[in-house]
Amino acid sequence: MVILRDVVIGKVISVSDHPNADRLNVCMVSDGKKEFQVVCGAPNVAEGQIIAYAKVGSILPGGFNLEQIKLRGVESNGMICSARELNISDEHDGILVLPESCRLGANFVDEYANKFLKIELDITPNRPDAFSHYGVARDISVFKKRTLKPLTFEVKNTNNASTFNISISDQKDCPRYIGAIVNDVKVGPSPTWIQDRLIAAGQRPINNLVDISNYVLMEMGQPTHIFDWDKVSSDEILVRRANKNESITTLDQDSYKLNENNLLITDGDKPIAIAGVMGGYNSAVNEETKTIFIESAYFDPIVIRKSSKSLLLSTEASKRYERGADPQGALPAFWKIINLIEKYAGGSFDGDFLDVNHTGLNNDSITLRSSEIEQILGVSLEKDFIVEVLEGLGFNVKISNDSEFDCIPPSYRPDIAREIDVIEELARMKGYDNIPTDDSLYGHFFIDETDPQYYLQRFRDKLSGLGFFQHYSNSLQDKKTSNLFSDKSIPMLNPLSNKMAFLRTSLYPGLLKAAELNIKNSTNSLRLYELGNIHSQNGKKLGDMSEEIKLTGIILGDERINSVHHEKEDHDIFSIKGMLKHILSDSVFSNLGMAECKNELYEYGFSLDADGMHIGTFGKISKKLFKLLKIGSKDVFGFDIDIEKIKSFSGEKVYKSINSLPKISRRINLLLDDQDSVGSILKLIQEKGGANLIEYYPVEIFKDKESIGENKKSVVFEMIFQHKEKTLEDKDVNPIIDEIIDIAQSKFNAKLRV
Repeated sequence: MVILRDVVIGKVISVSDHPNADRLNVCMVSDGKKEFQVVCGAPNVAEGQIIAYAKVGSILPGGFNLEQIKLRGVESNGMICSARELNISDEHDGILVLPESCRLGANFVDEYANKFLKIELDITPNRPDAFSHYGVARDISVFKKRTLKPLTFEVKNTNNASTFNISISDQKDCPRYIGAIVNDVKVGPSPTWIQDRLIAAGQRPINNLVDISNYVLMEMGQPTHIFDWDKVSSDEILVRRANKNESITTLDQDSYKLNENNLLITDGDKPIAIAGVMGGYNSAVNEETKTIFIESAYFDPIVIRKSSKSLLLSTEASKRYERGADPQGALPAFWKIINLIEKYAGGSFDGDFLDVNHTGLNNDSITLRSSEIEQILGVSLEKDFIVEVLEGLGFNVKISNDSEFDCIPPSYRPDIAREIDVIEELARMKGYDNIPTDDSLYGHFFIDETDPQYYLQRFRDKLSGLGFFQHYSNSLQDKKTSNLFSDKSIPMLNPLSNKMAFLRTSLYPGLLKAAELNIKNSTNSLRLYELGNIHSQNGKKLGDMSEEIKLTGIILGDERINSVHHEKEDHDIFSIKGMLKHILSDSVFSNLGMAECKNELYEYGFSLDADGMHIGTFGKISKKLFKLLKIGSKDVFGFDIDIEKIKSFSGEKVYKSINSLPKISRRINLLLDDQDSVGSILKLIQEKGGANLIEYYPVEIFKDKESIGENKKSVVFEMIFQHKEKTLEDKDVNPIIDEIIDIAQSKFNAKLRV
């Protein structure tokens, strides 16, 4: 709770029009001792109201310090506050009007604001029972050994001749549906205590009918809905799936096109609500509503989740239904609604009621063994403690013998299905801090397969040593981005948004967008990589898809900064080539081949091969790609490696003794056309060099129009030979050199320069 300094309980003594502004009022406010003139623009300010008055010098949430000011020429001393200005809710349409029981001059926090103190709980999705105040109180009562007050409601008499009918197309979609008609309701504001509790729970009060429904939702965790029965065109409620091209306008006045994933509440013809998600605008209650239809139901969690996700519409009701509401909680919540409506909305319930119940969701008994408790927790628990805890949580417990218990979980705990789940409940209520640690390790442990992350770690270590940072990007992309890299991208069935509608087909977009963000934050040099999966569609069926693990990286900016020791050097294609040799040195033991290739990703690119197998690409990222991704263009170099293909080379390392025999070095100088690839000559040398060739590389590239001609280049290649068992002679090497020269001359039109 934010500390509110000098905010007190005040009373509006008088209200008069502002002489220079139509929408402002001049109010006299009393704190019980003195009166103050305050200019106020709230439309609901009125004489006699009890309000929260922030005096001059008060500090409001956000560090807002109130001073004496003039508003349109009239002096104003302080402020009459709204709920949002006090940070207790988002209400700001008018000032906060307090109960008349509040003492004038008392500190606002001490007198009233403590009603808005709240504890925010982060509930895991497997605990739908804890999505209510009563559910949380149940756990606290057991843990603190306090008595839990039972829910109180009065069950009314019902008749067997209802004036309406309930039909359900598929009982699996809606195992239970309770409905009733209440007449002569009077719609108006709900009681202050209900409004206060809803505000404290983050809900906006609307009217007594809606507030009562929301109050029961927060208290008991059971969603309900109230329809204006006079707006429903028939006497039938039909629960069914949506038809093709059907649509509905919901309470928030948004229109939705429906599909077969959407479960509907209809009047037998047209939809009046999206089941478990939101009501329809065509059946909404308002100030003129007289007769209402109350719904309290249990819907299939999977159906509601699919419906909510397909519409991108999440509500307090859908959050509870899709996690698994209590099928037996629909009836108590219904009677609670009836009681509150009769008391606070003047409604008359004459027994017009139907309960279509096909739940049959009785939980199976779970055998709980004392030996298993001790094995899992490392401590033995007293029999009385086990029974007390489980019964307090709603379990039906029977002691079958001295060491076993038969436990039936309550209907509001769908997460309890196995013995280990029951043991977890006992551990929670025992308190993890009260369970002693055991440093000993015992038992049988089996490792069926190697952790895949173990293999990938070698790449992370290498890249970290080269100064790369690992990046994680979203595995979902928009359609345009996904199709840049493959025409076989896979669409999501129920995308959260258009920006996350397809599985990614490349890791480059995420890395390049991260690079752009870093550049905007004045990063001059950057090395990023990502290890992740990409996907593509291989056929027409849903399961016809491939998944590949890719290692993708980018570098940009300075390789070496300008200093007293050396001049600045930018990254270039040779920077990334050297890095790749280092990264792959432990994985690809055979010769790593690199050859120029045409690839739209790169301005100029190269393919990576190992023993003739294509394993990846690298090059300078194309400016066209930057433009398509709508990010600023920079000189960025990247690499993209197929990890699965590299795995096939990951055999055992073979260690050889150092060869002490002398080496023979030979150089050839070939005159080539400028467009001829040096890589093609290197591949020729590799193929014809024989078993004794241990190294080969270009050592010099020379271009000069006057001495060697236009569009020509002179390339010097060095080859080093060494035998394992003898000293090589010229006769062993010269025939190999001659063959390489002959093939280069005939195949590439090369000329030997002497």
